[in-house]
Amino acid sequence: MRKLDTPPKQLKNPGPLFFYKYQSIDQYPLKNLENDQLWISRIKHFNDPFEFKFHIIDSRVPDKEQKELMEFFMDSAVICLAAHPELTKNWQQDDSGYYPDNMLMWAHYANNHKGFCLGLRKRCIMTRVHYIDDFPKLDLEEKKLKLQFQLISAMLTKQTCWNYENEYRTLNTEYKDMGMPCSEFGEVERIYFGLRAEDEDIDRVRDIVKGRDITFYKAKLKTNKFQIEFYQI
Repeated sequence: MRKLDTPPKQLKNPGPLFFYKYQSIDQYPLKNLENDQLWISRIKHFNDPFEFKFHIIDSRVPDKEQKELMEFFMDSAVICLAAHPELTKNWQQDDSGYYPDNMLMWAHYANNHKGFCLGLRKRCIMTRVHYIDDFPKLDLEEKKLKLQFQLISAMLTKQTCWNYENEYRTLNTEYKDMGMPCSEFGEVERIYFGLRAEDEDIDRVRDIVKGRDITFYKAKLKTNKFQIEFYQI
């Protein structure tokens, strides 16, 4: 994994510098928070059954080396995080005024708005996921290096119905189905609590990170729109 303190100069748009991780307030996320780590899972354990699916042009059969390369990628692990749409447009702007306000993400990944969301400042390169309705295509007639790029592209492709996630990913071959230290990925700067997060759970989270330089926020309903907003607690 390539680390960085500032965006690489060769990238005209390195993408957002701040990301969100929506989670439930339960045993495993809290344990990861206590250990200052993120859990990084193999692709085959993801909730989307179409992860890393692709179509091989002309139905060619991969040779031994190509097959091993495909298996290597399938056995790799990926961290998946969400970005705010506005921060994908301009990574240089101040991100403190943007919040994890995606209602579907709170419902699907944070226990129906009862959970919490980590706000992380990245320290590695994250790549944007592309959303399409057809499998990405692999051309086995290309050289091995070309196939590697095709496989990476396949790992960054999901069905259009998932585009609400606004997802970014980073591949890792060292950490698999285990905790990855935040010092190698991104430090937790802010923690946001969902609309229905209970005071007891909020206190549990705050106790775990006591002494760390983290700012806390709580969601509330807007009075005149189907939206949420956040206030510091």
